[in-house]
Amino acid sequence: MTLLEQCQIWHENEEFQKIIAELEAIPAEERTPELDSELARAYNNAADASDRAYFEKAIGLLAPHANYFAGDHLWNFRMGYACYYLDQEGRALPYFEAALAALPGDADTEQLIEACRERITL
Repeated sequence: MTLLEQCQIWHENEEFQKIIAELEAIPAEERTPELDSELARAYNNAADASDRAYFEKAIGLLAPHANYFAGDHLWNFRMGYACYYLDQEGRALPYFEAALAALPGDADTEQLIEACRERITL
């Protein structure tokens, strides 16, 4: 089983801290873009709505791989999610729109787009 496969199992079991501990133990320069994306996912999922540090960490992990993941649903969704929970709906919306373009009809993405638009208009 690969490390990414193990991370998927931990995600399914909501064992986000295990993912964070395992992937943070790997030096940053040795982690692949995919591992950084999984680590960002774990930070996003481990955070509660007020945990700004985890969302900022997720953005810091994802941002360097923007070109690598251009047009990727998951990367855009994870960036949008972190921005959204940092109360940066205007910044989150283009990421969610790109995520939806990559995976049309995704209900979670559609809901977050609507939430962004509602909060921006307030």
